[in-house]
Amino acid sequence: MWELIAAAAAGLNAGSGLYIAAAEHPAGLEAGVATYWSFFPKVSTKAVTLSTTLSVLTAAGAAAAYFTGDPDRDPAWLTCAAGALTVPVFDFLFVAPTKAVIDSRVMIDQPVAERESWLRSWGRKQIVDVALKVATFGALLLVLGAKGEDGALARLTRPR
Repeated sequence: MWELIAAAAAGLNAGSGLYIAAAEHPAGLEAGVATYWSFFPKVSTKAVTLSTTLSVLTAAGAAAAYFTGDPDRDPAWLTCAAGALTVPVFDFLFVAPTKAVIDSRVMIDQPVAERESWLRSWGRKQIVDVALKVATFGALLLVLGAKGEDGALARLTRPR
């Protein structure tokens, strides 16, 4: 059960991140910097809250899958839990400072080109964020499929 919770949360996290990075953010920029600037704080706050919640749920589910499972449970579950926690850490260290600058009152008086530069910087960091989310989801799917001798991970690591 915990395995499926972890995989579902990771899948939702990867999907929402892909939507934000590939659709919502470019569409906001195309609508114009002034327009996007007006609703960016609300959108970005919701995105970070969702991402952090799903990442912690993924990590908790993967850790629970390891600790409540069979005694010989694959330690890759703990690796997936640690991988899921890289997303909020990356957000805190790299995305949050950019968002803080964008949300600051000082930026209101800046030229449009400067504000657009900061928005594009946030978008580039979201691409890295999505890569972390997709990697975690992929790793969870590999571990989930590795049950038994015919699992996906067992086939990939079997000597030829």
